[in-house]
Order: sequence, then structure tokens, then C-alpha cells
Amino acid sequence: MISAVTTVSSNPKLSGNRPSEGLGAIADNKDGRYSAEQQKDAFEKLNVQEYAAFGHLSGSGSSWGMRDQMKAYVKYVEGLSPEDQQSDRYRGTLGSVKSMISQFDAYIRDNNIPDTRKGGGGDAAKIPDSPIVKMLKESSEALAKTVESRTKAREDAKTAAAASTPVNVTLSTAALEILQASGSKDRAGD
Repeated sequence: MISAVTTVSSNPKLSGNRPSEGLGAIADNKDGRYSAEQQKDAFEKLNVQEYAAFGHLSGSGSSWGMRDQMKAYVKYVEGLSPEDQQSDRYRGTLGSVKSMISQFDAYIRDNNIPDTRKGGGGDAAKIPDSPIVKMLKESSEALAKTVESRTKAREDAKTAAAASTPVNVTLSTAALEILQASGSKDRAGD
């Protein structure tokens, strides 16, 4: 990734968060005229540009932070050339991201979520989770319950197996004695 940063900063076309022209087409390589190395370089440059434009805003998990990241994404994509906007990487994403921004705006408004990005907003414990964070917490709790029930089932199976071991050992010992006795009879008859 360091080489990509060096390449971006030394290329006036890529410097300063301005999206470059044609990287999406190179990354897509629909006509097959770009080498794997050129595609890799295009992907690295795109990743650096995206991080500078909106990726650095990820990780908040708050409704405000996620909304900010989506708004920065829209601004970035709208600043791309029409060709790059239609690349596989971005085609069809603006509508759904703008819809998500509207949903976050409504969620923030309907739940009176204070803007904690600016240091205000009161007690963070009273702020409801964003829909995504809430969904992740519910999924995590469900997974924990599943793991717990599977662990208990394994322990129950081990307990049942341990309880049946003496019977199995007794049966195995009896079977061995029968085989030995029948072998003794066969040798005696010879």
C-alpha cells in the first residue's frame, strides 16, 4: 500500500483527493487490454483515493458517523468521470446509498439522537443504537446463544458417552472371553 501512496502523491492527476480519470475502466479491464499489474495498480490507487475521500470516516458505528461516511461516498462518486461512475465498482450504488442516508436522517430525527461528533450530546448511554449497530448486537447475542447450546449439547454427549463406557467395556470383555473360549474348543476338537 505504501507504493500506492507514493504513486498517488507523485501523480498530479491523483494528488489531493481529486478522483483520477479512468481507474475504474482499468480495474474492470472489460476489453482485456490492461495487464494484471496495471489492474493491481489501479485497484491500489482507487483504495487510496477512497480511503482519503470517505474510508477514513468508517468505524464510528454511530448513526451520525455512518451518515457522514455515506455522504462522503456520494460526494466522491459524483466527482468521478461518467465512465468511472459506470464502472463495476460504482455502478448503481448512488441510489441505494442516498436512500440509506435518508433513512439515517429519519432515524436520527425520529429518535432525537444528539450529534455527538461535536463533543456535545449528553449521556452516550442514553443514545439509541443505530439500526446497523442494533442488528449486529442482536446477531451477536443470537450467535452466543447458538454457541452456548451447541457447547451444552457436546457436553451432554460426552457425559452420555462417559456413562456408557463401563457397559461397552463389559460387553467387549465378555465378547473377548466368548471368542477365546470358542477358540479353545476348536483347538481341543482338532
